[in-house]
Amino acid sequence: MWISLSRPAPNNACKPGSCRERRWCPASGDAKSTQGSSPNRSPGRGPRRGAHEENQVMNIAPLKPSDESAALALMSACFAEEPIEYFRSYHRLLPSGRPDVQLAAKVDDRLVGYIECQWVEHYFGDRTLPVANIGALCTHPEFRRRGIARGLLKAALQRVDADRHPLTGLHAAIPEPYREHGFWPVPHTEFVAEVPDSPPVPDRGTLFEPVADDDLDELFDLYRHENRQLLGPLVRTRRYFNGQHEWMSVLPREVAWETMRQIGRSVGYLRYRRESGSLKVLEVVASGRGRGRGRAAPRGPRGPAGRAGAGRGRGGPQGAGGGGAGGGG
Repeated sequence: MWISLSRPAPNNACKPGSCRERRWCPASGDAKSTQGSSPNRSPGRGPRRGAHEENQVMNIAPLKPSDESAALALMSACFAEEPIEYFRSYHRLLPSGRPDVQLAAKVDDRLVGYIECQWVEHYFGDRTLPVANIGALCTHPEFRRRGIARGLLKAALQRVDADRHPLTGLHAAIPEPYREHGFWPVPHTEFVAEVPDSPPVPDRGTLFEPVADDDLDELFDLYRHENRQLLGPLVRTRRYFNGQHEWMSVLPREVAWETMRQIGRSVGYLRYRRESGSLKVLEVVASGRGRGRGRAAPRGPRGPAGRAGAGRGRGGPQGAGGGGAGGGG
């Protein structure tokens, strides 16, 4: 997929050799929005570009093995709170040793954008559904506001739709750029609390347990004093299940990362359950390679790493259909 950077986003996608425009929804932000900070919005088509920039063409294609180091460096630069070793260890722990989908955007053979997607299972009551978790959407700072992130997301969603994944999920600090692609906030979030000494580990993929409406207030009040302000994940709605509506809850990315650092792993999620009428038991659910060898870290002073939580996210209903992220990133 080629995108001409000389035309204003988002109407700049063209097929190789033809350059016929393929339109998608107008943007309500810009590529910088995907990096976790609000952009300085201005009317019109964005900053003026030089003659060289006007003639640049971007190519979106599967990431080559030779470009993996550049992609890791780009992720670390865009998500400055995470060292590059975090992304390396995250990829190593995936079942295949790398994300299922990795797309790179290049300009003049320079990697300027990246997105990845992982096929996982989410747990809904007594059944699981396949979910495509989109993560690590990032654009080099010098190439933002040119529709690169939008082009990467569009290409990733085309792959998801081609594989007919019923749900697509992601985590984002700035939700506006994703709404135009059919993403909506999930109605609930999960919470993280005390990590048990011997966490149970499932024998298959990542599990997610929705938070019951009756538990939201109690969970929120229980951990509010230790919470950081975290935004809930988003879900893209698709209707492959006879138009029936599904409701989904996933753990916000920041909570999962912080807690899994404490128990010595890089990826994973937690779920709560009631015991004797109170919310006091949370289980670690590890994912990726090496399942069954998870370990709990020695207990130390309680703090944000030992307990964390997510503010309530009351979004609209989702249709059956798309984590950190999410994934992860």
